[in-house]
Amino acid sequence: MTKEKFPSPKGWLNIQACKIIYEAFRKNASTLGLEPPSYDFSTAYSETLEGILGSIELRARFTNQDVIEVATSYFVKIAKSQAFLDANKRMAVVLMGTYLIGNGYVLQVHPTKMIEIAVMLVKDRKTSIEKAIKILTPLFKRVVRKYEPKE
Repeated sequence: MTKEKFPSPKGWLNIQACKIIYEAFRKNASTLGLEPPSYDFSTAYSETLEGILGSIELRARFTNQDVIEVATSYFVKIAKSQAFLDANKRMAVVLMGTYLIGNGYVLQVHPTKMIEIAVMLVKDRKTSIEKAIKILTPLFKRVVRKYEPKE
């Protein structure tokens, strides 16, 4: 069995995209069985979020990371940050999933399971962000598939 090679990212998350995704999640979270964020996007710490997004893009470009490595970085860094007043872990899951779909992939793990992973990640204060990304990337590469929109 050959190991699937994942492509370079087609695009990146930015503040404007995060705002749209956040507000859409806020309106529709309950349809997924999830609690919506309590606050609107204007309460987010935009400098923190912008720093996270920029650092991920910069590093990915210089180290030729593939789309799954970048998605994992978004997940880990957003989950562990305090870019939002609440819902950091939920937004890490939603932003990662949206990013993957935008790049042609979908994670085959239920959002509640991903939130459980995010909770464990945040509780684990011994594992660095970089080590968490190294551990999770190969796992996520096993549970993604090409995204095929339903017609």
